[in-house]
Amino acid sequence: MSEIIKVNELKTNQWRDSFTNKKSPEFDYDADLDIMYLYFAPIEKKERIITHNIDRYVSFLFKQSDNEIVGMSFEAFKKSFLPSYAGKTWNLIETGIEFEHIKDIRFIVTKIETESLEKKAPLPKPIEKRIQLEPVFA
Repeated sequence: MSEIIKVNELKTNQWRDSFTNKKSPEFDYDADLDIMYLYFAPIEKKERIITHNIDRYVSFLFKQSDNEIVGMSFEAFKKSFLPSYAGKTWNLIETGIEFEHIKDIRFIVTKIETESLEKKAPLPKPIEKRIQLEPVFA
């Protein structure tokens, strides 16, 4: 069994670089598991990805090889996360987690239209307008 990684041991270089370079994150929704995946960096198929729970819905996705955060996942996305945050904002800072280079990240749910979430392929670009996700960095 592997050792538990503390959140302050996770690295944010690729995450920070993706937003510094204004690279849009990629989204993928798994309807069977009701999980929304948000990727900040590319992942090689052979790379082992580990989750680190932040709260009851949200987890960091990081590479086992170097502890680099490559994305986030949102569990019970359609069933619970969206209804819980409809018209509200999810903030990383409210979890008590802080990183040196990232002050906060916010996900603002302004309107819920779930018909495009039913596809198992990567989500089309319009979903970005339907569920507004705005990262905020210092």
